Amino acid sequence: MQLFKVTTEHGADVIDPMDALLRLSSSVPPVILDLRTENEFRAGHIPGARWLSADDLCSEIASLPADREYMMVCRSGARSGVAAWQLRAAGYSVSSLCGGLLAWQRFGGPIQHHDT
Repeated sequence: MQLFKVTTEHGADVIDPMDALLRLSSSVPPVILDLRTENEFRAGHIPGARWLSADDLCSEIASLPADREYMMVCRSGARSGVAAWQLRAAGYSVSSLCGGLLAWQRFGGPIQHHDT
């Protein structure tokens, strides 16, 4: 059940936490790219997420497999929206989590913590 989905003018899907959880539980889940700072990521992130500094995204795009779907996440949705646009422009299948990790946590989505 999809409660909220918007396609931006750049073609990247903006998805709500419920749709994100459904996508993550599919047989081929999207790769989650968390664009927050490393300290924010270590404090708690969506299980299975890969940390990638928003500043490094442009230099890392070429290393991302083109045959995967990506879900971009940040704190509130702003950085991930820009990053999703960049990946979409490079030809990737990508979505951005509406409201970021704040919305994910309000929804009650699982969080993985690191003690470092």
